[in-house]
Amino acid sequence: MAKPSIVREMMSFEDGPNFGVGEENQRFVLLRHELPRNDPPGSHWDLILEFDSNNFTLQLLALPPNCPPSLRLRAKRLADHRSLYFTYEGPISGDRGQVERIAWGYWQTAIHPCAETMVSLGQSNCIKLVGSRLTATIQFPNIQSWRNGEEKLIEVHGWRLSSA
Repeated sequence: MAKPSIVREMMSFEDGPNFGVGEENQRFVLLRHELPRNDPPGSHWDLILEFDSNNFTLQLLALPPNCPPSLRLRAKRLADHRSLYFTYEGPISGDRGQVERIAWGYWQTAIHPCAETMVSLGQSNCIKLVGSRLTATIQFPNIQSWRNGEEKLIEVHGWRLSSA
């Protein structure tokens, strides 16, 4: 498998997203983005979270192993991807490779696994993913201040990705 690379931005989003506590049943998708061989350093995963009319997108260079109690991963904020990627698989125009849907489902705000109270998504963002092949709780840094191209650590709890 090729090493991951930065996907070219597809849409812009100037202000950070505004997740609100109590948001329910918004879609997520985990995509495998295979880049052409001549596009170093290679392929990666895109995690796209739907909210309102925006799609907060993160590039993951690696996926965590199943069921870690807690694990920190480096993620890169990408420009919001188009909504068609929630259901699309196949080639991407402009010779930018192709995408495969690995997992999809819904997310909602969550109680942090290490806390007894709801976590405000304006400051420290905690969501629960529940989907076709993936369940996990993910703790983000402040999303409103996370700019395109910037890398930050996310904390993943109970990652479980099943095979097809």
